[in-house]
Order: sequence, then structure tokens, then C-alpha cells
Amino acid sequence: MSSEEEVLNQRERIRYQRQLIIPEFGEEGQRRLKDSNVIITGIGGLGCASATYFVAAGVGRLLRFNGNDMKFQIDDIKRNESCKVCSPGLFN
Repeated sequence: MSSEEEVLNQRERIRYQRQLIIPEFGEEGQRRLKDSNVIITGIGGLGCASATYFVAAGVGRLLRFNGNDMKFQIDDIKRNESCKVCSPGLFN
């Protein structure tokens, strides 16, 4: 396989090196993860944490869906990492 046909580039091999050394996972597992799609419904405390770990693991595409249009109360911000306090119009 030439370097052009390789599924993972050098940067990805470095980033995911700990996953790649697991015999049951390896490069094929990482390729499958890279080609996968994940949908997360609800972006509260658990949804935010899950999204972070899915992205860190190398999921290829992540769609986050939240029923309340990403409008959180300011006292709810501590459990939602994807929301920025510096976005004043976001809080109703």
C-alpha cells in the first residue's frame, strides 16, 4: 500500500497511537471509527461529555441535536461544556 492509499495519515497515527497498539482494534478499527457517524440527542452534561470522548477517539462525523435550540439558563452552564459564557444572546 502506498502512502497515498493509506487510510490514516502520519498525524492521525501519532494522535491515535494508543488505540492503534491494541491488537483487537488496530488500524482497521481506527479506520472504521473514522468512517463512522454518531448522533447525540440532548447536549446536557452527559451529551457534552460523550461528544468530547467520541471526537477524541476519532469518530469521523458527529451530529449533536438538542430539543431546546441550545438555549440554556446561565445557572445551567456548568454542565454544558459546548456553550460559551461569552455568548450573551444565547441565554434567555
